[in-house]
Amino acid sequence: MNPHLCELRALGQTLWLDGLSRDTLRLGRLASWVGAQALGGVGSQWAAWRLALTEGSFYDEAIADLSRRHGSAQALFMALVLADVGEAADLLRAEFDRSSGATGWVSFPLPPTLADDARALVQEMAWWHQAAGRPNVLIQLPGTPAGLVALEAAAQAALAVQMNHQFSAAQWQQACAAHWRGLEQRQHAGLPLAVAVVVAVPVRDWEALCEPPGSPRRLGLAVAQQVYHAWCVAHASARWQSLAHDGARAAPLLWQSGGEGWRESVDYLPALVAQGSLHALSGEVLDTWLAQGQMLQGGALGEPLGEVRQVLSPEGGYADAVLEAFRREGLDDGAAAERFQHEVQARALRDWDLILAAVAEKMAQSLGAPLD
Repeated sequence: MNPHLCELRALGQTLWLDGLSRDTLRLGRLASWVGAQALGGVGSQWAAWRLALTEGSFYDEAIADLSRRHGSAQALFMALVLADVGEAADLLRAEFDRSSGATGWVSFPLPPTLADDARALVQEMAWWHQAAGRPNVLIQLPGTPAGLVALEAAAQAALAVQMNHQFSAAQWQQACAAHWRGLEQRQHAGLPLAVAVVVAVPVRDWEALCEPPGSPRRLGLAVAQQVYHAWCVAHASARWQSLAHDGARAAPLLWQSGGEGWRESVDYLPALVAQGSLHALSGEVLDTWLAQGQMLQGGALGEPLGEVRQVLSPEGGYADAVLEAFRREGLDDGAAAERFQHEVQARALRDWDLILAAVAEKMAQSLGAPLD
């Protein structure tokens, strides 16, 4: 194993691939990363599937084969998603078994049209878990009020999920409360509490609020530091200790530092190392890092980092001072985090529409007539 991967794992952090699609599978890239023990999980994003369907041809043959079996573009696309997720989950199954379920996960989102419908989210996540048919699959829930309802229901039903788009410590605390309420329902009923949950925290969106650009990473990393501090405080509480005593597992933070087109700032790679966390990277950054065989340079406040080290502090570190400086310049970080959640849902809906349009066009070409 790459020595810096060993260092990351020793510090309690695992890398994930951010963006599953069929080209990654067919070109053998995912198998290669798994074989090199570089990955502990794979996350799915609508943008990756949108790019693969609108700019690539890896799905064309499967769409032609399945067009007559599915009456709609959505049904056919979700069949493609299930096939991708199942193949990735099978590749990671040995890691899942080796770690007793701590790593080796593959996650995929529910259609973004359901983001504000709690009842539909609850019904769909249960159905897709059964359809996936693998124990190492996480269903992604949106970071909306309806998503929080579904998160609590998932904990009660012992369904493995990934809670998306927690842009701030306050949003993470809401997700944590929903998850714990579900666990406490199981605790009161005397049911097992080992329910897998991952909470995704996007970081790079905060860069857009930095003017002049200068060192925009400072704001995103300060928010990440606040989230991690809140995570540590919560998991030191008597309430959590009671749940942990009965078998509950802490829901790890999944840092997402990528931007549009999966070109994240490599500075985030060494700066978001923390005990009990995950970091989702694009395939390009992962390949670059593995090829170099060394940690990419960058530090939390612009200071160079030559090796892996734990950057985020359980005590909160520099976060309050950095955020207070931005607030004096007019930043309303609470309002910004809420706006980010609305924006990410809007992007998901745009990607979804483009995906279905691309699938419908390919189906029509295969069938020789446009779909109704």
